[in-house]
Amino acid sequence: MIPVAYNYAENFLNHIGDLSIINQYNKCVLDTPYNDVFWPRQIELHLPGNLNSACNLKCKHCSGVLFGKYRDNWEYDGLRIIEKLNGNIPFITISGSYTEPMLNPYFITFIRHIKETGANFGVHTNGSLMFNGEENYGVLSEIVKFSTNKDDYFSISIDAGTRESFSYAKRCKESIFDDICKGINILTKKRDNGPSVRVCYLMTEETSSDDDIKNIVNICKAARVDSLRFSIPFANYLLPFNVVQKHYEIKEDFYKDNFYHRVEPYLSDGDTKVFWTWPEQTSTDVFNFSKCVYGYYQATIGADGYLYRCASGATPNKRHFRIGKLDNNIDNFIKILKIGQDLSWDCKSGCFDCNIRCNKAAIDINTLYDKWSNANGL
Repeated sequence: MIPVAYNYAENFLNHIGDLSIINQYNKCVLDTPYNDVFWPRQIELHLPGNLNSACNLKCKHCSGVLFGKYRDNWEYDGLRIIEKLNGNIPFITISGSYTEPMLNPYFITFIRHIKETGANFGVHTNGSLMFNGEENYGVLSEIVKFSTNKDDYFSISIDAGTRESFSYAKRCKESIFDDICKGINILTKKRDNGPSVRVCYLMTEETSSDDDIKNIVNICKAARVDSLRFSIPFANYLLPFNVVQKHYEIKEDFYKDNFYHRVEPYLSDGDTKVFWTWPEQTSTDVFNFSKCVYGYYQATIGADGYLYRCASGATPNKRHFRIGKLDNNIDNFIKILKIGQDLSWDCKSGCFDCNIRCNKAAIDINTLYDKWSNANGL
């Protein structure tokens, strides 16, 4: 069974309450006063690495390989906005489409500000800096100190189960795999109330031997992480839709049963939930809706300091996908949120025809709304 944290449609409904609210609110979304705002469930921050590098690894399956890599120094404005939001947006995740957030010198400062305003944090990282960060600066100890519950989470994309496979997939030293495993152990041993610790594993032929799978399951269970997710890397974002569909039919559709049978003996609902996600929603056949309501679920701040309609198009390559420039003015921020919630945006011409496709969360949410709209004759 998939953990509730990965059930995006259910989380969306729990946040919004009733889908009819979207249509009621959207009739005047751009004209309503500043204080009449429907806060999204979460913000996704793509911290811009550091001055020298966007990311410290060169993963073969990086989903942002086609993204323009421009980064800007917007951390001060981001921290001020978090303060002024004062917890009204309950979840703030720190990640990156083409950046590693733990490289950013303000990483812990963002965690602290998020928790001080009463929101929950999420972190998506390659994990390579966890151990050294703790040894030199006490980073993991700080994360545990600030975390208040299991709604806070720390997600590590490891994508291999042995040193050799990891080095091949990430194009780095084998010792980094050891550092990640040590970092995971430190984090799970130090935590009390939180955060949840999640491990993600994208399976390829080169990194998914029986030894890889058995080893990573043992590592995660020994560390008592909360979940281990197995899945298949999807086609890179921004590829033409015909290329994406061929990738799905040739690789994803072919490998799904092969890989599933390898991990099936290890799937479990124990203290460490080991689960598998199917790749059906990476087929272009699912992009049959025209309205986007993702802005009611998430706002995305790209590494270049602009807000985007969603994370899978958060790149300078797609300037038309920007909805506003981040500054430290809360009124401006709210105006930008409302632009992202305006239902006049057409997904086909604005996204799909421009090779921008939704991530799984956006697919689940927009499909849910599309079915509800059709059922209600809207």
